[in-house]
Amino acid sequence: MVERSANGPYRRSAPMKKRTYRAQPFKQIDLKKFTERTRGKDIAVGVDVAKEKLFAALMDEERNCLAIVTFVQPLELRDFVSWLGALEAKSVAVVLEASGTYGDSLRHALRESGLDVFQVGAKRVHDSAEVYDGTPSMHDAKAAAVIAWMHVTGLSKPWQWSSDAKRSQRATLATMELYADAYGRNIGRLEGIVARHWPELTKLFTLGSASLNALLQYFPGPEAVAKAPEEATCTMRKAGLNHKTGKLDEMVASALSSVGVPMLDEERKYLSALCAELEHLRKAKKEAQQHIEAQMEEEKAAKHLTKATGKVTTAVLLAYVDDPANYDSAASYVKALGLNLRERSSGTKVGQLAITKRGHGKPRQYLYLAVWRLIRLDPYFKAWYLRKVERGGMHARQKALVALMRKLATGLWHCAKHDVEFNSRKLFDLRRLQFEVSRDDVNTTVEAA
Repeated sequence: MVERSANGPYRRSAPMKKRTYRAQPFKQIDLKKFTERTRGKDIAVGVDVAKEKLFAALMDEERNCLAIVTFVQPLELRDFVSWLGALEAKSVAVVLEASGTYGDSLRHALRESGLDVFQVGAKRVHDSAEVYDGTPSMHDAKAAAVIAWMHVTGLSKPWQWSSDAKRSQRATLATMELYADAYGRNIGRLEGIVARHWPELTKLFTLGSASLNALLQYFPGPEAVAKAPEEATCTMRKAGLNHKTGKLDEMVASALSSVGVPMLDEERKYLSALCAELEHLRKAKKEAQQHIEAQMEEEKAAKHLTKATGKVTTAVLLAYVDDPANYDSAASYVKALGLNLRERSSGTKVGQLAITKRGHGKPRQYLYLAVWRLIRLDPYFKAWYLRKVERGGMHARQKALVALMRKLATGLWHCAKHDVEFNSRKLFDLRRLQFEVSRDDVNTTVEAA
C-alpha cells in the first residue's frame, strides 16, 4: 500500500495484518484458561446462524478476536449458553443477524438465561466484509467475527422481541393464507377439469361457490346431473344460495347437451374429492378471516385504520410493521414499510428513483391491494390515479400505484398519531383534481412523505 508523506515523496505503509479464522468446538477450549482472558471484560459474541452448525466469534472491547468456536444445535445449544455464562466477563452481548428462523431457539435460550441479545442487518454485515479485513470474501467464521466487530463499533441495536399479541396476529394471518393459497391452487385445478368436461358451466356459476361445490361433490360431471336433474337442483338450493329456477334449468340443459369430453369413473371421483376439499378450504379460510376481524375489533391501534385499509390489511400492518403511532414521523413509518425512495447515480448517469423495499414484503403486498380497492371505490384516489396515468402514459401506472401507497401510509400515520378519522380528501390537492374545495380542506391537506 502506497501513500504520500508530508515531504512529498511516496513511501510504502505497513500492510494490513492478515486475519486468520480458525474455529474449534467450544467444548475443546480449556474454560479455566480462557476465562482468564475474558474476566472483567465486555465480550461481544457474534453468531453466524445456520440450520445445524453455528459459528461464534468472541471479541473484547479492544476489538481483539479472542476465539472462534462452533456448536451444533439443538444438541449443544443449552451447553453453549451455559458456557457463555461461565466466562466471568463483565458483560456478554450476543449479536445475531435479523433474518431467518434458525436462530429463534438460540435467542430464546439466551433470553431465558438473562444474556443481552443484539441484532445487526444482514445487508450491513455483507457490505462490511472488505472493511473488516481488506478482502471481500465471506465465510461462516469470518461472518461471525464481522458481526461481533460491528457490535463493538456501535453498529448493532437491541433485539426487538415480538409481543404475544403480535405473534398471535401473525399466526392467524398465516393460517388464513395457508387456506387461501391452497384454495387458489385448487380453483385452478377445478377450472381445468370443468373446461375439459363441462365448459358451459362457467358461464352460469362462479367457480368455488358453495352451491357449485355441493353440486359437483355429489353430482360430479354433466352425466351425473343429467341422470338425476331434480336431485341436483335440490342440492344446489340446500347449499344456501337462492338461485333462480331459470338458471338451474339452464344448468340442467347444459348438462344434457354439453360438448365436453365424457368423464370416466375415476375422473368423477377426483372431481368429487376436489370439490369437497374446496368447500373445506373455503370455510376454513372464512373462519380464519373472521377471527382476524374479531381481533381487530378489540385492537385499539386499529380504531381508525380499518376504515381506509380494511381489517385484514390493518392486521398485516400491525403484525409486521407495528402501530403507526409508535413512529416519530410519517417519513419514518413510510421508511419502515420499505416505501421510501432511493437513487443510484454515478458520474453523468442519473438513476431513477425506486423504493427501498426494506422490511417484510407482506405489508407492501396488502397495501398495494388496498390502493387498488380505493382506486375503484374512492373518487379522490381514482381521480388522482387517472390524472397521473393520463400525463405519464400507461407505463406510469406502477409509479402512480406506489405513489398512492406512500400517500396512504402517510394518511394512516396521521390518523393513528393524532387519533382522527381517515379522510382521503386530505391526501390530495383537490383544486388540481377539479373537486370542490372547502376552507377545512385547504387547512388540513396532508402531504405524502
